[in-house]
Amino acid sequence: MAQKYLSVSQLNKYVKYKFDQDPNLNAKVFLTGEISGFRERERHQYFSLKDGESSINANFFQGKWAAFRRANPSLKIEDGLKVFVTGTLSVYIPSGSYSFIIDTLEVDSVGVLYAQFEKMKARLYDEGLFNSEYKKPIKKYPEKIGVVTSRDGAVIHDIITTVKRRYPLVQVYLYPTQVQGEGSAADIAANIARADADGYDTLIIGRGGGSLEDLWSFNEEVVARAIFAAKTPVISSVGHETDTTIADLVADVRAATPTAAAEIATPNLQEELQNVANQKYSMMVYLNKLIENKNNKLNLLLENPILKNPNKIYENKILQFNNIVARLENNSPKNRVENYREKYDNLKRELNKNIINLINNKNNQFILKRDALELSSPLKIMGRGFAYTTDADGKLVKSVKDVKINEKIKVNYADGELLAVVEEINE
Repeated sequence: MAQKYLSVSQLNKYVKYKFDQDPNLNAKVFLTGEISGFRERERHQYFSLKDGESSINANFFQGKWAAFRRANPSLKIEDGLKVFVTGTLSVYIPSGSYSFIIDTLEVDSVGVLYAQFEKMKARLYDEGLFNSEYKKPIKKYPEKIGVVTSRDGAVIHDIITTVKRRYPLVQVYLYPTQVQGEGSAADIAANIARADADGYDTLIIGRGGGSLEDLWSFNEEVVARAIFAAKTPVISSVGHETDTTIADLVADVRAATPTAAAEIATPNLQEELQNVANQKYSMMVYLNKLIENKNNKLNLLLENPILKNPNKIYENKILQFNNIVARLENNSPKNRVENYREKYDNLKRELNKNIINLINNKNNQFILKRDALELSSPLKIMGRGFAYTTDADGKLVKSVKDVKINEKIKVNYADGELLAVVEEINE
């Protein structure tokens, strides 16, 4: 074999040598990532640091870990926590793997707070503290406004200045409040409850701009529940327009700035006075138009002929009354009986006339038929000498074959009959 092969150990030692010689790797390395696979042990701590694409093994040896714990006794290290670490890279020759050896570790406090913010936001959302159905309307014309903020900050100055400019009729009461640092959340919540109990038309809570840590008191649950429990409508103005806190989400209205909060809480007096003047003018125009229309109607009524001659009203009414009386008389039972009696007499006369005409017609028809019968009567024929013969039983003899010799027959004439005996039959 001409080619020289390296052993695994030789390769790993060479890689470690390269790591140790590279000035970018053997010097202190500054690294950031999220902790993964952390389980706190008694001595050395082993876990991974990762970002969205890669991960690296990390070792926090006992001495450095103990120093970190003494400096941060209450800090909870857990998966997903974003950290900033310094240290060096080292290759472990037996396994051919490399690790990051940590010297110092700092927690990304903004990331921690943001994670806590998102967790709190999701939980309160599920409880319904952000629901629009619980939002109270802001009174349009307040008499008293309570402000929960710092005595020394610019917030109260901006609010008072804006209120005096817009609506000087309202009174502003300050509840001096610690808005940052330890105990500030409890102080904010306590002053919200105190102001709510004192009875105001509107409450404004807030502070000026700052970092997430500076505004954190307004993300505390105790403040959120104090706002939600308040019967007074609450306007939240915390930080700058781009900042959003839990207090902003729970409040009835969120304002971008303290000035905006004061504008939401008060009407513009000059605009309101102008609106009153406009409404007054509109009302005068309407009333003048209404009076003009009424006068026109009155003039039309005064020109009405009936109103000029009221007697015509009675004449028309008398005519209407007479028509009604006439209709009543025509429809009275007496008149109706008389009308029916007259109709009855007319019908009776018509019936008698029709009966007489019918009898005469029938009589004439009878005479005509009688004359016709007389003309065709057998008696008339027999009166001219004709006769008919019957046998002894009265049966008509129509042929010589109907009789026999010596049979008695009867010969009928117009004026009588005679009996005979058949002596001879000649066909």
